[in-house]
Amino acid sequence: MSVRQVLIDGPDGRHLAAFERAGRGTPVLFLGGLLVPAASWLPVIAALPGRRCIALDYLGQGASAAIPGDVPQVPFATHLDDVLGAIARLVPGRCHVVGLSLGGMLGIEVALARPQVMASLCMISTSADGELAENLPGYRALIDGIAAGDLAGPLLEAVLKLYLSPAAYADAAADAPRAILTNYLTGMDRHAVVAHCRGIMGRPSRMRDLHRIQLPTLALIGEDDQIVSQVRLRATAALIPGCVVSSTADGGHIPSLERPIRTARIVCNFLDRMDTAVR
Repeated sequence: MSVRQVLIDGPDGRHLAAFERAGRGTPVLFLGGLLVPAASWLPVIAALPGRRCIALDYLGQGASAAIPGDVPQVPFATHLDDVLGAIARLVPGRCHVVGLSLGGMLGIEVALARPQVMASLCMISTSADGELAENLPGYRALIDGIAAGDLAGPLLEAVLKLYLSPAAYADAAADAPRAILTNYLTGMDRHAVVAHCRGIMGRPSRMRDLHRIQLPTLALIGEDDQIVSQVRLRATAALIPGCVVSSTADGGHIPSLERPIRTARIVCNFLDRMDTAVR
């Protein structure tokens, strides 16, 4: 089955873009990480045959509406409103949500605010503890540097080192994750990069609320994640009743990019168990 791109009307006349593939059963909604577009999910979707899949691009990414120049940041709440709007327009009933990093945080928010629209949650490279105070100065300096120039040279290398495992960072092949991620990052509007990064910095901790999530949940992490540690992910997972934890060997912050087949296999096994449970 082929994948097509669809546009979703949103509030204030802005639109979001998504990749959609027709299929059977409960739809699977893929939500990307910070600065990681919906196109990054296509190898994973290809490895999930037969299922209806939707991969959403946030504002300023892919074919979604641009972020106006006078908007200094995209608040976390705006992303949540957009995701809920996309679910309302594209999903007739419930959906499985598979979220990477920022997408996993948004999945948590949907599970807390509108659990009736979700069948399950798979959060990848996600923690719910807000941004660690010790990370803030370095991240702010990086964002200020991008705002003052371009996402290139040392700044680009710093982002690549954060997102990729050491092995993937060292792989300079034209079709390797490093090259793919470089194309994603340098293809984004600089203002969009800065607005996304500034908006996510102020996200709240949700650790005290996780016990309220009553959905089947999977937490997945790359063993070489440079942003979310195993400790942080497992601390988040431990507070969600019944949450299952899995990992991908040698994967960095974006295992869906570095290890798409392995990621798809883990997600598929989880979704298959959900399908069996409701029969």
